[in-house]
Amino acid sequence: MLALLSYLLAAAAGAAIAAAVLSVRRRALSSKAPGGEQAVPTQSLAELQRFRAVVDICVDSIYMVDRETMKFVDATATASSRTGYSREELLQMGPLDLLKVSREDLISSYDEAIAAGVQGVRSESTGRFKDGSESFVELNRQAVWIDGRWIIVTISRDISARKIAERSAQRFARMFAALSDTNEAIMRVSSPEDLYQRVCEAAVHGGRLLAASICMPGEHSADAQIVAVAGTGAEKLRDVRLSIDGSTAEGRGLVGTAFRTQTPCVSNDFLNDARTAHWHEAARQAGIAAGAALPLVQHGRAIGVLLLYSAEQNAFDDEVVQLLMHMGRNVVFALDNIKREAQRKIAEGQLRAADARLKRATRGANDGLWELDVPSREMWVSEHFAEMFGYEQQDFLGKGEKFFNILHAEDAARLRDAMERTIREDVLVDMEVRAKTRAGESRWYRVRGALERSADGAPLTVSGSQRDITQRQQYALALLEATETAAAANKAKSQFLANMSHEIRTPMNGVIGMIELLLETPLNPMQLDYAETVRDSAAALLTVINDILDFSKVEAGKLDLEMLDMDVRDTVEDVARLLAIQAHAKGLEVIALLDPSLPDLVRGDAGRLRQVMLNLGGNAVKFTQKGEVSIECKVVQKDERGVMVRCEVRDTGMGIPASRIDALFKAFTQVDPSTTRRFGGTGLGLSIVKRLVELMDGEVGVSSEEGAGSTFWFTARFGVAQDSAKVRPAPPIALRGQRIIIVDDNMTNRKVLMGQLSLCGMEAVCASSADEALSLMRHAAAARRPFEVALLDHQMPGCDGATLGKTILAENGLSGARLILLTSSGQRGDGRMFSELGFAGYLLKPVTHRDLTDCLMMVLGTQAEGWRMATQPIVTRHALRSQRVREAQHHVLLAEDNVVNQKVACRILEKLGYRVDVAGDGQAAFEAWQSGRYHLILMDCQMPVMDGYETTRKIREHESGRKRIPIIALTAHAMKGADNECRAAGMDDYLSKPIDREQLEQSLHRWLNEAGGDSAPQEKAAG
Repeated sequence: MLALLSYLLAAAAGAAIAAAVLSVRRRALSSKAPGGEQAVPTQSLAELQRFRAVVDICVDSIYMVDRETMKFVDATATASSRTGYSREELLQMGPLDLLKVSREDLISSYDEAIAAGVQGVRSESTGRFKDGSESFVELNRQAVWIDGRWIIVTISRDISARKIAERSAQRFARMFAALSDTNEAIMRVSSPEDLYQRVCEAAVHGGRLLAASICMPGEHSADAQIVAVAGTGAEKLRDVRLSIDGSTAEGRGLVGTAFRTQTPCVSNDFLNDARTAHWHEAARQAGIAAGAALPLVQHGRAIGVLLLYSAEQNAFDDEVVQLLMHMGRNVVFALDNIKREAQRKIAEGQLRAADARLKRATRGANDGLWELDVPSREMWVSEHFAEMFGYEQQDFLGKGEKFFNILHAEDAARLRDAMERTIREDVLVDMEVRAKTRAGESRWYRVRGALERSADGAPLTVSGSQRDITQRQQYALALLEATETAAAANKAKSQFLANMSHEIRTPMNGVIGMIELLLETPLNPMQLDYAETVRDSAAALLTVINDILDFSKVEAGKLDLEMLDMDVRDTVEDVARLLAIQAHAKGLEVIALLDPSLPDLVRGDAGRLRQVMLNLGGNAVKFTQKGEVSIECKVVQKDERGVMVRCEVRDTGMGIPASRIDALFKAFTQVDPSTTRRFGGTGLGLSIVKRLVELMDGEVGVSSEEGAGSTFWFTARFGVAQDSAKVRPAPPIALRGQRIIIVDDNMTNRKVLMGQLSLCGMEAVCASSADEALSLMRHAAAARRPFEVALLDHQMPGCDGATLGKTILAENGLSGARLILLTSSGQRGDGRMFSELGFAGYLLKPVTHRDLTDCLMMVLGTQAEGWRMATQPIVTRHALRSQRVREAQHHVLLAEDNVVNQKVACRILEKLGYRVDVAGDGQAAFEAWQSGRYHLILMDCQMPVMDGYETTRKIREHESGRKRIPIIALTAHAMKGADNECRAAGMDDYLSKPIDREQLEQSLHRWLNEAGGDSAPQEKAAG
């Protein structure tokens, strides 16, 4: 091959130098090279040109060098393109310009080629190119004698890829050796410090690296300390601290970057890498050419860095880095193993200590120990076990029949079955058995045991302990007897409370009911004063009675909640309306502010919520002399279980001294406990409130500033309504988009009304004074967008609602608005007076959402002229109720045996707009129901002939095929369980006596509306 190449090269060279070559060839033919070497053969110019073309396309570079001048005499096109020099430039150069070799070594190599003859010589070197780059080259040289000179023909082949692969393989082998050494070290180390040092030594000795170290960060430090090091400069580097803080130049180096990013950080040209500038001088002195920092990551957290240095550039290629990362993972794995081994040793020590303690405890314990060998069924017992029965240990050893023989026959059979079940199913033995001692005494014992299996899962033994529990059993029996005695006493107490409730409430129902009816008859001023005094005194007495009875329930643990679907908005508005009666008499405002996000229906106890709010609201009205009382309810949490509501009752009263706040919710405690106090009360109300709120899974509290008022708050959790279909009806579509102006100097009132009107979809605007209202109305009229309705507060400073109304009605551009007056101080005859002024509506505060909506529907259904000309009656709350009664008048059956209660209930029902019939006993009520004339039954629970419970059950049994009629219980019993008893009999609702008109009205409205239009009774044809 070399001979052929030399032939081709000689031919190509001759073609390059044209005629000169021909002359050389002639001379070569006539002469011999020194030593008898072959000369260039004779060839034609065309042949030489063809040879030259073939050589120029050769992938290897070919050069011809004059041995004497050490200059190129020719070079192929490949040589020119490979080096980046033109042919002309190459002919001005020599091999020393392209090779990293000394002149002496090059001359020696040429001389070897001359001496080798046709065999030539092969060597490797590093080539340099015009652009400054370098590569590894393989050089095949042969000497040719031409024209009396030695021409050295060199074939240069680029072997960079091969050399890099060879070096990479060598490095990989060294790193693999380091990994093997590391794995071997892992098997031998017993501490992290030993592990770190072994790993560093493996990297240096096995991996042939310059140096290796492991850096570990401090607990709360931005530095890492070198805890192990091997190789060059090891002693100087030990315990050195390196910054890993990214804000410092040192911290942005290899170690800090690897630690923060938890990824390898490699520099294969260390001395020219900006990241390593901080260490360039030291690295140059140490001979460092490349470096790699490998993070040690444990459970997702960097715990240290393995830092490696090499004297060779590009020492850390991807494969080597991956191998080193594997070595790092092995280090972390070894750390975990060391930790687990330490934990195992600690656990073993603890186990040994526990075993020793158990042995000591067993020796000193009062329990008897036993063990049953499953295959042989032989039994072993401790000495104390036998002593418990008065026998010797030897008496129980063997087949174990002695133990079962002294047990009660029934208990012996149960214990045998329990042990067999333990053997079959591997469950624990835990039984209480009776046994007779040697002295004939019967005693109780607790026997416990567990199964132990062999390595292959076969049952080996059932072992356990036995304890004498005779004294405990005696205590339990005494406790049971005491509990039964207490339960009997509690039952008697509950029955007494129930009877007291009935005996007190029945006459109170007559007193309060009849006085209410009396007040609605014509009375002279003195009679009216007497009657009102009686009513107020009776109401105060009823409050005291209710507090005492409720507190008795709290003490007896009988206070409970009645969980039904309820409307929180209705309950709050009803409470506000009731409080307004007392508040308006004192010149106070009562405001109800409701969160629009309150659900339509929730599951809870409406009666108890009403009781809590009336108590807090009543206190607010009682202790406030001027200003307002506001009730706010808002949603604080809503989830799949229901809703948590926070209610706040704020007043502008006298406030509470800080020293008395902590005692407020304790029984029989008042802010002013003296006998000369201005305000009465039992001091039980707030303690009952606290208990009720706790039953509603809530909290109660107060914030107050003396002289500035108080805020009582509570939270209550309500469940999801069971009948979610019964939601509040949507606001009338006719109100949507209607323009309305609210005129009120009280900001809270404006906020409440804006919230109510926004639910109706109305376009509402607020004004805080008469002047502002007139300005807004005039601008709206000028813009041809007049207000359809104006809600005017009666009591405003400067200009009251009546005066403002007159001004509006007197101005042509504004008189088209319908005027509705809102007042908190209504007096008899006010409705007629405002009707004469031209007002369309007159409502007492606080205004419920339903009353406001119905009033707006009625006034918007008629032109404003109807009221301005006094041809249309003014809309009042009584007019609204009358309208509702006319829309659906219902027929009610009252089942009541007490004549006074009959009179009271009938008058209340008639005044509410219902037709009512009376049945004097349960049998009469059943027969009246069969007539089919009634929409609802009010059922007294205690009646002669047939009581209310039995009557209800009988009605329900005969309702098959007929519409279910609502039945509301009326009872003087107010104890826990009365409501459950009523519902168990088939009743739908429950009202306690004395009858509260508002509660009765709500209950009737609820059940009659839920029944709907299809509940109309099926009147039987006459005759």
